[in-house]
Amino acid sequence: METIKTEHGVVIEYPAGCGNAPRKYFLVEAVAAVLEEDAPFLEGAVTKEVQLPGIPDDIEKITMNSIITHGKDAAMECTLHFQGRDFLEVGVFVTFKSAGKNVIQRVNIFQKASG
Repeated sequence: METIKTEHGVVIEYPAGCGNAPRKYFLVEAVAAVLEEDAPFLEGAVTKEVQLPGIPDDIEKITMNSIITHGKDAAMECTLHFQGRDFLEVGVFVTFKSAGKNVIQRVNIFQKASG
């Protein structure tokens, strides 16, 4: 795993080698941009129709366990770590405007069922 830290101190861990896969690393950057509310990045990376998720103030780390891309679709298996409460496991599914453009057209997030 590799790590970056946002300006607000949130750690993002992601699979090693994403730097060799530009679209995968773009997704890491997009998650960081959502955390940082980086309007200039998001304006060019997300269509107006996308509703980005609200980010809780007590999040301290996101572990992107896996990132898969194929054509205009992508999926991420993530664990969200919080200060003083249990972690949350989610699946994030992304559709890009096209296979060749890093512009996000749709985002769906699902919480893993406890079992």
